[in-house]
Amino acid sequence: MPAGTNIIAHECPPTLAAAQKHVAKLRSRIEHALADAEAARVAGDATRCKSAQYKARNWAQMLGSSMSGKIVALDAAYEGARFKKNRPQGEAFYAAAAALSLIRPGTEQIHIKAVNKKRYPDFRPIHAFGPAETARQLLFGWCAQPFMPVEPNQYATRNGGRPAAIKRMLELVENETFRFVATLDIKDFYPNVCRDWLKANLPVGVRVSANVVLAENSHTRSRLSGYGLASAFHCLSSCSLTYASRQGLLQGAASSSIVADAIVAQVLGTLHPTKAIADVELVNYADNFALLARTRRELEAAIQSLSAAFGQHPAGDMRLTCDGIKRLSDGFVFLGYQIKRVRGKVEAVPTGKNVEKFARKFDRLAARQVVGEDAGGKEMLRAVKAWRAAFREWQAGDFWILARLRAYDRALPDARRALQSVFRKLVERDRRQISALLAA
Repeated sequence: MPAGTNIIAHECPPTLAAAQKHVAKLRSRIEHALADAEAARVAGDATRCKSAQYKARNWAQMLGSSMSGKIVALDAAYEGARFKKNRPQGEAFYAAAAALSLIRPGTEQIHIKAVNKKRYPDFRPIHAFGPAETARQLLFGWCAQPFMPVEPNQYATRNGGRPAAIKRMLELVENETFRFVATLDIKDFYPNVCRDWLKANLPVGVRVSANVVLAENSHTRSRLSGYGLASAFHCLSSCSLTYASRQGLLQGAASSSIVADAIVAQVLGTLHPTKAIADVELVNYADNFALLARTRRELEAAIQSLSAAFGQHPAGDMRLTCDGIKRLSDGFVFLGYQIKRVRGKVEAVPTGKNVEKFARKFDRLAARQVVGEDAGGKEMLRAVKAWRAAFREWQAGDFWILARLRAYDRALPDARRALQSVFRKLVERDRRQISALLAA
């Protein structure tokens, strides 16, 4: 995928709107070319299929090296809450966009911090990227995603994301045909992915894989502050954290989710011809899986087939761990929800750990308002919106937040007024949905 940073006249739109239009046109051409290639493959026309694939690759190369793509990607990166205040204007912004390249090493410093995992004393090296690196990952996704299709039951990067995964899961649980469920997880998925395999198999070439997806030639800086006092117990050093961060896929990178989804799709694709999991329903989000079946025997056979398929894939050492087979009436945990079917009705509430985590965050933000560090309740408003977006299937969520807010009525009148607008919008949304159901 050639990059290049020359600003060509017809590829240098003066406005963001023009750049967005150009990017949309290129992405549409890629999708149409790949659709033509698939239609030709089904029809048995190898020449036409090869020609369409060649066109799609050319459009992707043009998107990755175009000034339009760089402008739109950098603008999207700066839309993030962390970078909004530092967005350059005018010529400085265009110069920063022109400096982006997918085939050259990044110039921004990447910070790495250690974060606790559930299993003590393991830790996870999390990468924090600046706007330029974030823009390069977005641009990589636009160019590479069309060439890395996923299954309809994968929700990490496409098909509606986490809310769609939860909604689909609740639909399946409500179906009384299924009686048993099992939740699985790929143990240490990202660190165990083979980097040499990625460079040889990603559709973007070795240089883009090394410099964007794996950031092998970028400048990194490890810091132990993110691990707190636990670093003393783990005997962590800057060198050990840096070494851990260079294993497999980068944790915290947008590009890693795209690549991981493609690997999972390859594994699931190998099971379709054998019909090994035809008798079960599967929902996948990142490295989390939920399988539902009518009988325990069907579920055990599907788990065995899925584990074998992951173990045989050349992308790395991928081992599935299972939390055990449970009855739907006993309940199970999936993506932060405690899901249970009781007398034909489905109950979905956040796990106690997630509720406690948000309660601590809510109290911390309330304390910031007391001392005047969060004028107008903007941070609290953002936290409540994120919480409701993450757990929108929890019907009592709004009432829980209101009850939590009552304790701060007198001390934090500004926060209450700010949050009331969110509640009004949620109530209005619920009313529209109920009206639509009644009309249908």
